[in-house]
Amino acid sequence: MEYNQASEHLRKYNEKHPDDINALLLLGEISAINLDWLDAMFYYYRSLKIKSDDLYTNESLAKILIQVEDYDEAINILKYISKGNNKHEITYNLGFSYYKINDYQEAIKYLTQAVLLNPEDYKTYYYLGLGYKSEKLYKQALDAFKKCISINSNWGLAHYELGLLYGITLNDDLAIKHFELAKKNETF
Repeated sequence: MEYNQASEHLRKYNEKHPDDINALLLLGEISAINLDWLDAMFYYYRSLKIKSDDLYTNESLAKILIQVEDYDEAINILKYISKGNNKHEITYNLGFSYYKINDYQEAIKYLTQAVLLNPEDYKTYYYLGLGYKSEKLYKQALDAFKKCISINSNWGLAHYELGLLYGITLNDDLAIKHFELAKKNETF
């Protein structure tokens, strides 16, 4: 909405300078801000035609693909750009994408690496816990969810998962406590 005028100027600039990927990247970023995922993908793909190995473009495109739930294609791009790159966000997105396609072993592998790169990201611990839980590794899942809420005590989804795990282990008092915290912090 507020970016309409900037977008128009960037499109005109791009017509005169078609080999400058900066205008395309800005147009992609504006489209992403406006939640126009298809336009954003269009601009990022056009940028990649000019400079296929650009890290920022590939990473941005992978984020858009995750938004539109094309996890397989996001994984392809993220694996390509992760070689020799130790960015937490790339590694986290790889683990998250593997989790979303139910490849829990790969999800655990990448999410564990992401924890090592940024041990203060509660969402990484949350998805690591979900990966462990899906593999029926309840002790590891419990540890991951506990770490998640130690970083962000208001993350209701982690409290809910802890409640479920404590219910499995027949620790009803802790299960009830975490279900109450989940209800307080999330809308189910």
